[in-house]
Amino acid sequence: MTISSAVSSLDATAGNRNDDVVRGAIDSGEVAKTRLASRRSRKLMATADRMDAIAIAIQETGMRELKLARCICTDSELIIEGTVSSFYVKQVATEAVRPLAQGLRIHNHLEVADC
Repeated sequence: MTISSAVSSLDATAGNRNDDVVRGAIDSGEVAKTRLASRRSRKLMATADRMDAIAIAIQETGMRELKLARCICTDSELIIEGTVSSFYVKQVATEAVRPLAQGLRIHNHLEVADC
């Protein structure tokens, strides 16, 4: 059922005095849904922008093995996964993303491979 058909059916059953009130309630509900969708899309865009910046920061370290690392970003944490050859490389990955992870908890789950 569309909004206009809902308003039409409510118009038929509601008294003339209540028409504006009913329309206002439906309109405000739609406005609330639009605002919520807008907030969600802004949040997703911010997360996508942050992930792009994190990927660039890791690539700019110049360490080829970090290009295979995977980063997962949630509302409260940043997780780095993969395999590296040394603890130094693992620490470089953490330090590369630290300036971009403001407000996020960093979980470095990079495994150091036995060589």
